[in-house]
Amino acid sequence: MAKEKIAVLTSGGDAPGMNAAVRAVVRAGINKGLGVVGVHRGYNGLLNGDVVEMNLRSVSDTINRGGTVLYTARSKEYNTPEGVEKAARYCNSLGVKGVVVIGGDGSFRGARDLTAHGIPCVCIPGTIDNDIACSEYTIGFDTAMNTAMESMNVGELVVLALESMLVSLCMKILSVLITVILYGRMIEIYLYTSVAPIPFATFSNREWGQVGNNYLRGLLALGF
Repeated sequence: MAKEKIAVLTSGGDAPGMNAAVRAVVRAGINKGLGVVGVHRGYNGLLNGDVVEMNLRSVSDTINRGGTVLYTARSKEYNTPEGVEKAARYCNSLGVKGVVVIGGDGSFRGARDLTAHGIPCVCIPGTIDNDIACSEYTIGFDTAMNTAMESMNVGELVVLALESMLVSLCMKILSVLITVILYGRMIEIYLYTSVAPIPFATFSNREWGQVGNNYLRGLLALGF
């Protein structure tokens, strides 16, 4: 009886930790009795048939490497309906029942399109941008942030911290001022309208009509 197969690919910009994710997928798949196919260069591999059978040896000694052992690329052809349909047909020809996609938001959109064509996809967020919804930390983000912090000296870090504190303090002060001004204006309008009701009766009197008009102008000025 032939094994059911899954495929794994990395797409978009590479990020630290992608190799560890690939290794985890391959090992977990093999442990569950599945065949695992590695797709080279992202979705391009599904379009060009650039795939390789994965085993435990193929992912040994990979987690300490940079980039991704499956390579990564962006594909203009895959962004077309014809490209997605071609990739789905190739998955079916290989007997692939599902694809594990490791990448960012663009990779996730590609996985959604492939799923819509009958190939279920599971996505692992892998991007240094940390901009994937419903994920607190994406693969690569922590390493990227720590690398950036380590490259800065103590003086730069202190200045950055002070700037952040200053911006936060200014925002809080501005929020308080806006609240005070807004409520003060609302109280002023309330007092103005309650203490001195509009003399509608004077509108019919030419001599006093201007009083009501001036009152309305003042009230609108208070509101705006």
